[in-house]
Amino acid sequence: MSSKKHSSLDFGNSSDKRISQALDVANIGVWEWHIPTGRAFFSPRYYEMLGYEPYELPPSYETWANLLHPDDLHQTEETIQAHLEQKKPEYTVEFRMKTKQGPWCWIMGRGKVIERDNQERPVRMVGVHVDIDDLKKVEYKLLEKQSQLNGILQAFNGIIYTCNKDHVIEFTNRSFEEIAGRNVVGELCYEAQHDLKEPCSWCVMDRVLDGETVAIEVQSPRNNRWYLTINNPIYEPDGSIIKKQATIIDITDRKLIEERLELVLESTSDGLWDWDVKAGEAYFSPRFFTMLGYDPVEPPIPYESWRNQIYRDDHEAVFQVIDDLITGKKDRLEVAYRLKSKTGEWRWILGRGKVVKRDRSGQAERIVGTQIDITERKREEETAKQNREKMLQAAKMVSLGTIVSGVSHEINNPLSFITLNAPILSKIWNDLEPMLAEHRQAFGEFSAGGFDYVELKEEVPKLLDYITKGAQRVKKITADLQSYARENPAEMNQELDINNVIEKAHVLTTNMITKSTDCYSMTLQPDLPLLSGNLQRMEQVLINLITNACQSLSDRGQAIHIQSQYVPETERILLTIEDQGMGIEPDVLPHITDPFFTTRRDNAATGLGLSVAAGIVKDHNGLMTFESKPGKGTKVEISFPVDTSGEVEEGS
Repeated sequence: MSSKKHSSLDFGNSSDKRISQALDVANIGVWEWHIPTGRAFFSPRYYEMLGYEPYELPPSYETWANLLHPDDLHQTEETIQAHLEQKKPEYTVEFRMKTKQGPWCWIMGRGKVIERDNQERPVRMVGVHVDIDDLKKVEYKLLEKQSQLNGILQAFNGIIYTCNKDHVIEFTNRSFEEIAGRNVVGELCYEAQHDLKEPCSWCVMDRVLDGETVAIEVQSPRNNRWYLTINNPIYEPDGSIIKKQATIIDITDRKLIEERLELVLESTSDGLWDWDVKAGEAYFSPRFFTMLGYDPVEPPIPYESWRNQIYRDDHEAVFQVIDDLITGKKDRLEVAYRLKSKTGEWRWILGRGKVVKRDRSGQAERIVGTQIDITERKREEETAKQNREKMLQAAKMVSLGTIVSGVSHEINNPLSFITLNAPILSKIWNDLEPMLAEHRQAFGEFSAGGFDYVELKEEVPKLLDYITKGAQRVKKITADLQSYARENPAEMNQELDINNVIEKAHVLTTNMITKSTDCYSMTLQPDLPLLSGNLQRMEQVLINLITNACQSLSDRGQAIHIQSQYVPETERILLTIEDQGMGIEPDVLPHITDPFFTTRRDNAATGLGLSVAAGIVKDHNGLMTFESKPGKGTKVEISFPVDTSGEVEEGS
């Protein structure tokens, strides 16, 4: 029996063809059922969605019913019957139909009676079949995911709930009910959580409704426990936000641990740091900042901000350790370095750290550690070192005194022969010289010791004078050594011409000056008032200062200039030694007259020269000051009062 023969639908005319084409595009099959006879019409798409050729099966109610899944047949027929009896305005139901290949295909059937007889009995009904098999598969997947999500939500140890903008709770997981002891859906969130009568003072609803995800830590007034609350906006299909979801975790135990750790760190003066290597940001605890005199900074700060505060001489050591840590050569670091405080002082810091996370290539991603201020420890170590050096120097001085005493005795004995006999030799020469002159006149030219008479007459007096002066010089040196080695103060009542002192010091340092510079000059004001003091001690000061000036030069074109003058306004003699050498660093300058302080340990310097010089100047009631700029040179000014009858002035 042709389906067309029993169908009132005629897809031959143009209007019905357009309808047919539209239904095919929409994947919809059309059916028509003549109820009294059971005959039916099924469109080609009706067959095709089940895998059949058009009109392959007889178009009848029985064909449709036989293809239905047994579990769906009863409910579907009940729905149809309710519509036929006009209990429902239309028929809509979802059911499974067997395909030609065997699997079941989900179909949504919809239909309506379009013709009844005079007794309102249904005669003809038309409808459609829609293939919803893919939708059903998606629906099953969603239901499966929803079931899994619900299981996770219910198994989650913390609280999860959603509430609307009026703070009314619309959903909770089981944990919330167990903690509250009741179902709190419909209650206000601040009442259910904290037993409050109005919204929490820390409420973030407005921020969430603006689209922000907000994480806060709060202490509940209900039980004084700490909670981490993460608040997320829930978006409606139109993009609006009228609800929020809150995830709440009890962090009381963590807060207690943090509090204990903070107390421990405060008691040990340690600062904490946590460095995110990839992000280039670091967190520092409040103690880290306060130990440097700064106010604590809460947000993470750039790594470069810390790096820029490190003393430049410590860069190489610090950055090498950090590089070894990042690249995996080391897992821990321990390094002492200096950081600039808020006042500009350099504080010694001991940094310790450990890598807690690396990427797959082994590069460090996160490093945590502590910082300890060890400035006082460093000072104590330096003081102890200086004390050891002082003790060593004191021992050397004792030994030097013993040696000098013995050497001086050994030198003075033969020196006495020289000083006693040199005048006798001079007298003998004075007696012999006229006789030698007569002998030359009588017998002609002669020689002695390779010298003829004329040379003897000129050179012998000089040689005898050199012997006498050299012996006096040696005697003076041994006396100076003995004076330097013994504790008794030197004679301080000699009349001193400061220009004479400068010239003597110049003579003694001529060799060093010649080797150091081509630009040495002196400007000495004549007829300066005399001072009272010790000549050798003052020479020692000038020799030390000239030596330091020479050692500071790096180029023979750099100059050294010495000047003396009387300043009537202050009634003082001013002595200036100025060089164009390397200069002195600002942080070093205040310490250059400290005992045993030196920046030239590698050159066997003891650090006593300027300390001794400053003491000598002070003993002469003088003042010594220093001005210096790195790379520009140094100027030393020494001034002495002309009238020394007053009290000793404090010097540098």
